[in-house]
Amino acid sequence: MLSIQTSTYIAVACLLLALTSVDAALVAHYEFEETSGTKLADSTTNHHDGVVVGSGDLNVSGVFGSAYKLGGSGSFGRVTGGVETFGIGGNHARTISFWFKTPSFGGSSDQFRLVGIGAGSAASFNIVAEGGKDAGDKNRVGLRYGNGNIFYDADNNGNSFAIDTWYHLAVVYDGTNLDFEAIGASSDGTGLTFYVNGAVVNTAAGNLNNGQQTLNTELSDFVLGANADGSAAFSGARSYPGLLDDVRVYDSALTAPEIATLAGAANGKPAPIIDSFTVDSESVTPGTRITLSWKVANYETLMVGWGSEGMVAPAVDGVGSITLPIKETTEFTLIASDKNGVCTSSNLRVVVD
Repeated sequence: MLSIQTSTYIAVACLLLALTSVDAALVAHYEFEETSGTKLADSTTNHHDGVVVGSGDLNVSGVFGSAYKLGGSGSFGRVTGGVETFGIGGNHARTISFWFKTPSFGGSSDQFRLVGIGAGSAASFNIVAEGGKDAGDKNRVGLRYGNGNIFYDADNNGNSFAIDTWYHLAVVYDGTNLDFEAIGASSDGTGLTFYVNGAVVNTAAGNLNNGQQTLNTELSDFVLGANADGSAAFSGARSYPGLLDDVRVYDSALTAPEIATLAGAANGKPAPIIDSFTVDSESVTPGTRITLSWKVANYETLMVGWGSEGMVAPAVDGVGSITLPIKETTEFTLIASDKNGVCTSSNLRVVVD
């Protein structure tokens, strides 16, 4: 064991991106690590589990471990009553974060639903992808709200999304108003922000801008790959045929640094991502041996610190654990750093009775 001062290992030229505030607002998290079956497990303590409807494969390579490959043609994932249980109905603030990769953005009649929430005029909040003529012959993503749309390119240089490429998408609504006047107008501000790979992207040309609206999202199922009722976007259109990974739902508007942490990007650098940091028991008697476990990506080195102690954390492919005795109530910190000096940390507390 390496004994070091807490201030030393936290201050090694690191940009720390603490996940504490992010995790506090997390109401559902789908990691798709099941690899088989039809259950979509929510890894939070809320247990908002979903189910695979139709075909679908949970044993495909993803950004973290396995991903969910939807089968198209009536295949989707469903969390029954999810919008209400997540607390993101009506005009409530929300953040939807996920990774996606698709072999196609569809044609002019295929507007794929990546996430389906609510339904009807001013009552939907569908995150969509489309390509072809109606998209200006580009691949783009956006939001369909009631009978309106707003779309975004892959970056602020007008570039199209690529097929067969993983992208991190985060959609943040702050609970004010959807303000979609004509692009360039003085009222072009909006309560909605789209992030692609951790960076804010501006709206693309050719949107349907329906002026200012107060969002009133219908209480519905939370659906992956289709509308909230399980249908495709349009009559004759296909359900989403691509892959999803690490779907997260928050009942608040996350900040730009928090989104950058989830996307693994900070100031243009690939930040480490701590997907989980857990202990086998949070309340023990003195002298008990506890096991700390973690799952981390995009890192160069790992360290676990507590009090004035610390040690290099062993890991294989980003997954590791350590077992040690504990004598008193202790807060542990896992710090993952990359070769650029960018660090991410996560804390947990073990109480000794």
